[in-house]
Amino acid sequence: MNWIIVTEYISLLFVFIMLFFSREIKTERTLKTRLFRLFHWFVFFEIILSIISIVFIENFRLVPGILNSAIQMLYFVASPLLSLLFVFYLIAVIWEDRSNIQEFFRIAAIPYYLFVPLVIINAFTGLLYKIDAVSGFSYGPGFLLTYMVPAIYLLSILFVAFYRHKEMDPFLRKVMFFFPILSILLLGVQVVFPEVILSSTTAAAALLIMFLNHQKEQETLILQSESKYKNLLDSDALFLIDKDTGTILDANLSACTMYGYTHDELIHLKNVDMSAEPEKTKQASLEIGAQNTLIPIRYHKRKDGTVFPVEITASLFVQNQREVILVSNRNITEREKVETKIKYLSFHDFLTGLYNRSFFEEEVARLSVDRQLPISIIMGDINGLKLINDSFGHENGGKLIIKIANILKKCCREENIIARVGGDEFCILLPQSNHETVQRICNDIYKECKEQEKAHEEELQFISISLGATTRTSAHESMEIIMKEAEAAMYKHKLLETKSLRSSIVSSIMSTLRERYIETEEHSQRMQVLCQRIGHALGISNAMIDDLKLLAVLHDIGKIAISDALINKKDKLSDEEWKEMSRHCEIGFHITQSTLEFQNISENILSHHEKWDGSGYPNQLKGEEIPLLSRIISIVDAYDAMTNNRPYRNAFSENEAVSEIKKCAGTQFDPKIAKVFVERVLGEKWN
Repeated sequence: MNWIIVTEYISLLFVFIMLFFSREIKTERTLKTRLFRLFHWFVFFEIILSIISIVFIENFRLVPGILNSAIQMLYFVASPLLSLLFVFYLIAVIWEDRSNIQEFFRIAAIPYYLFVPLVIINAFTGLLYKIDAVSGFSYGPGFLLTYMVPAIYLLSILFVAFYRHKEMDPFLRKVMFFFPILSILLLGVQVVFPEVILSSTTAAAALLIMFLNHQKEQETLILQSESKYKNLLDSDALFLIDKDTGTILDANLSACTMYGYTHDELIHLKNVDMSAEPEKTKQASLEIGAQNTLIPIRYHKRKDGTVFPVEITASLFVQNQREVILVSNRNITEREKVETKIKYLSFHDFLTGLYNRSFFEEEVARLSVDRQLPISIIMGDINGLKLINDSFGHENGGKLIIKIANILKKCCREENIIARVGGDEFCILLPQSNHETVQRICNDIYKECKEQEKAHEEELQFISISLGATTRTSAHESMEIIMKEAEAAMYKHKLLETKSLRSSIVSSIMSTLRERYIETEEHSQRMQVLCQRIGHALGISNAMIDDLKLLAVLHDIGKIAISDALINKKDKLSDEEWKEMSRHCEIGFHITQSTLEFQNISENILSHHEKWDGSGYPNQLKGEEIPLLSRIISIVDAYDAMTNNRPYRNAFSENEAVSEIKKCAGTQFDPKIAKVFVERVLGEKWN
């Protein structure tokens, strides 16, 4: 088998291998991929042409001379194009962003332009080769010139690969060294064995197979990457926009979905057509550079006219000799809602919706200018909030704060700045408001509080606020001093209001308890009689007897915060219910502690369920650690409870009650007081 037959089979093998590897390769519409695709098909064409050339040379006697000469001329004209096309591809890869890339192509083609006339002239001179009917194909004196053009291109590829290898993809570096070296080696083989005319084609085909295989691997990686980041890319609207005209050149599916247009509709629009701020959009287009540019929040509009906020990232690049902007728009409607909410909360009180202290202080600084004079300040403090919290729970205290806030909003003007600056404190800033205006607003607030309290009288609501107001009339007056004067006026008013209010609240609580539980009033009356008798029996002072009688009335005041269902429950209380019921001692302590006239018995209320052996509640006090009046009231309270019907049991007889007191002396009760109570108050024998 001679060399020519071998090369024919090699050529055919490469043709089929290339067809197999290229069957699924995707074509992108970029310059370098178009050149590579052209190179790919030219290798295929070159191999077919080589086979035809070999067949015609081998059978020169059977082929007409003119046809044989035409095929050989076509082969020699086409052969250097393989190297030239690869040089073109290399230029496109390295200098694709250069606007003068066409000049590079023209310079690279010069050797080929010089070579083609030689091939054409060869038909008349036989300089390169000859074909005749006797000897067939023979070499001319200048045949080596057919190797010079491919050699020039191959050496130029090696030169560029050596000096620009750091800027290239690793695989491309390998290809750029492999292709010219293999081609030069095979050209050398062809010089020694002239009949092997497919050397450069073989190298090109081998290169193409490597490249196609690599491209297939890259496509697999890209598909995996696309799958990994699909959600991220799909969420952003991507546009290609002509910088000079603002025309949309292309857009992705997310852009169509986000703006409500079809793809065909979008590419007939300009970027300003989708903007709710067209002038800002035009200005931003002028400022975009090659690096990613983050554009501040802009508002765009959909096809239906609805406006929404977007965050824009844009970068400028050159495509087909024109400047193009790649724009990524992200819909940040949800993020803006969150940011708006955060901003709102940073300047507003979450409970009342009024401004908070931070915003109020900023407004004081901002409005402390001459044109706002006269400017007034009202300071307010809710009366009895702590007592309400202790008596009825913080939920009811919160409701009172909201009611007061609503009253302030109702009585003030829209331009006034109302802020909740503390738990029960409010400040009102009134620009361009004189003293008379401020006093009228204060009076309106007091009046509205009374009306609201009267309207909710059956709900046991106490709506009261102390106010203090001052007015700044001169720029020389300090706002800090003005605020202190308003605060001092408010506290002066509060001193006058608080005492009567707290007494009123306690009286209302006791009245409510009597209405809710009929036995409570009877219970306290019986206990007062017993307390007076045991007080005399123990020889304590009249002042202590008065406190003991007051304790008999108020010891269960904390039950105001316990539900009716729990207090009137007939069945035995569960552990959780008992825990809830036992809170009434602490609640009663806080209620009376906040009222001056009841403070002296608050500790006794807290401890009236403590036991002599330390097993009581809430603080497990033991023996004489328990206040004296608490030790007395616990016995009186227990005796009255045993000898009267309860929701969960019938009354004990007096003998049974006495026996129980004796039994519990030294554990639940102070034994000395228990003995005095049995012998001198009840008139029973101890032994």
